[in-house]
Amino acid sequence: MLITGDYVDDNSTKEDLDACCKALSTIDCKYGVYFSYGNHDKGYYDSSVRGYDNEYLINSLESNGVKILEDQIVNLDDQYLIIGRADKSNKNRISIGQLVSTIDPTQFANEYSVVLDHQPNDYDAESAANVDLVLSGHTHGGQLLPINRIGEYIGANDYTDGHIKIDNTDFIVSSGISAWAIRFKTGTRSEIVVVDVE
Repeated sequence: MLITGDYVDDNSTKEDLDACCKALSTIDCKYGVYFSYGNHDKGYYDSSVRGYDNEYLINSLESNGVKILEDQIVNLDDQYLIIGRADKSNKNRISIGQLVSTIDPTQFANEYSVVLDHQPNDYDAESAANVDLVLSGHTHGGQLLPINRIGEYIGANDYTDGHIKIDNTDFIVSSGISAWAIRFKTGTRSEIVVVDVE
């Protein structure tokens, strides 16, 4: 299972975080659960606003078996490479080119590479890096008609919702299971995406 960030928001409670992390520990996944950060996970405000800090989030995820990837790569049975990027908001984020350059070229050519990148706005570099699949969230599927694709129009996002292929790279942007700021969506849906790799 792969989580592409914004697992919590600035108003997510400690109790909800604990319950959701505990739920992740009950999921039976062959390779486990992997998480990369979104722009809200570390919090924009003092930790007293929501009652916990990033260290607490890390402990909650890891104590329930979730592996956190921030500019890190995991090899799964010499079949899949899971490449978890730091969020774009992290000024120390490594470029996708730098990340994949650390992979043995033979391994990179023979294994299916999946990039977890919360914000869908590095498509040119990711397709140039020749990764197989990039998974993102962030947009909430556009959340509201008629402004649902405004992120694309202003250049904040490369894509808003669904699947697109550029050269050899597939990109999927999930609308996620929640909304942001207001408690509903129009013109999109809540979803958990299932990807079959053949």
